[in-house]
Amino acid sequence: MNKNLTGVLRHTLIVCMALLLCCINFSCSSDSHNDDTPDSKTTETVILLFPYSNMDTYIKSNIANVKKAITDRGGLGKSRVVVFYASTQVNARLFEIVYDNGVCREKDIETSMQAEFRSDNQEAAVTLLQTVLEKSRAAAPASSYALVIGSHGTSWVPSGWHLSSFANSRKRAFGTSSSGNQIDNLSLVTAATNAGMHFNYILFDACLMGNIETIYDYHNICDYYIGSVNEVMAKGMPFDEVFDDMLKHDYLDLVDEYVEEYSESLSPYASLSVVDCRHIDNLARVVKNINASASTAGMPVDVQTYDAMSQPVFYDLADYVSKTCTDNKLLSEFRSVMAQTVVAAQCTREFISNFPYQTIKTFNSYSGISTSSPSENTLARPLVEQTGWYIATH
Repeated sequence: MNKNLTGVLRHTLIVCMALLLCCINFSCSSDSHNDDTPDSKTTETVILLFPYSNMDTYIKSNIANVKKAITDRGGLGKSRVVVFYASTQVNARLFEIVYDNGVCREKDIETSMQAEFRSDNQEAAVTLLQTVLEKSRAAAPASSYALVIGSHGTSWVPSGWHLSSFANSRKRAFGTSSSGNQIDNLSLVTAATNAGMHFNYILFDACLMGNIETIYDYHNICDYYIGSVNEVMAKGMPFDEVFDDMLKHDYLDLVDEYVEEYSESLSPYASLSVVDCRHIDNLARVVKNINASASTAGMPVDVQTYDAMSQPVFYDLADYVSKTCTDNKLLSEFRSVMAQTVVAAQCTREFISNFPYQTIKTFNSYSGISTSSPSENTLARPLVEQTGWYIATH
C-alpha cells in the first residue's frame, strides 16, 4: 500500500463541503441557449460541482476522463454537462463541455465567480449554490437535471467539525479539508429548493456520504442518491468508465464498473450504492417502529463498523438492525423495504478507515447504507440526535 495513501483519500474529515464532491466536469453539447426555458432536445443536464478542495490534480484528471468518455461515445446525445470548478478558495469558473466534430471543448458561461464557502456563513453558501444552479440551468436548460459533487466529505457531521475530534471520545457537510471552509448538506438542499430544482440523481464523489442521516437530508430533492459508506480514494470516480452509465441511468453497471476498477487497482478499497429516495420515508417509518419495540440492550460487539475508533460513529444500517431487532415481523418488513430502497450496492473485500489512524478493515457485512444513530460515541451522539433522520425515527 502506498505510504502516502492518507494523502490520496477523498476524505477531509469534514462533511460541510461534502456537497461539492471532487470528481469530474460534465457538459457536452453543441447547442447554446440564452434562457432557462427547457429545451425539448435536451433530456438531462448534468451539473458538476467542484468547490475548492486542494485536489486540483485529481479534478483535472476527472474532467479529462469525462471528455474521453464523451469522445468515445461520440457525443452527449440528448444530454448536456455544466461544470462549476473552483481552482482557488475564492474564485471559480462555470463552463459547459461541448462536443464538436469529434472533439470536446470547454465553453465558458462565466469566467470568474465568487466561490468562497465559509463554515460560519451558511446563508452565503446557500446564495452562492443557488446562483450556480440557476446559472447552470439558464445556460443548459433541459427537461431534467442531475447533480455530481466532487469534494471532501464527512457525511452528516456539521460544517466546522472534524471527524478526528470524535476519535478522542464533532453539522453535516462537505467541501474542503479545512473545517473553516465547508458546506452544510442542508445548505445545498435549501439552494436546490429555492431554485425549484429536483434531480434525477445526486452523486457524491466524496468520503462517507453513503450514510442514512445524510441521505435523509437529500431524499426530497432527488430520485436516486449515489455514494460510498467508506472513505474514497482521491482518484474518485473513474469517469472514463462510468460516465456512459450515468447518462443512461444504468445504475447496476455504474456500481459494477466502479468497484471493479478499484478491485483491480493498487488500492483495492471501495464501495458504492444507489438508493431509491422514494422509499426513504417508508424506511424511516419501519425503523421508527423498530426503535420503539423491545430490542437487545447495548451495542453488539460484532456489528459492522466503518471506522476504527474505540467508540465507533459509522455502522452498517442493515447489520445493526438485524442484530438488535427482536421483532421478527418488523425485521422482515425492514429487509423488504431495504431491498426496495437499495437498488445497487457493491464493495471490495476491504476498505480503509483513517480514523483515528489509517487502518485497513474487512467488509464482513455490507448493505450499502451506514448509520450513526446508534452510535455510543460520547461526542458524536448529541450531534447525531439533531439530524433529520434521528428525529424521524425516534
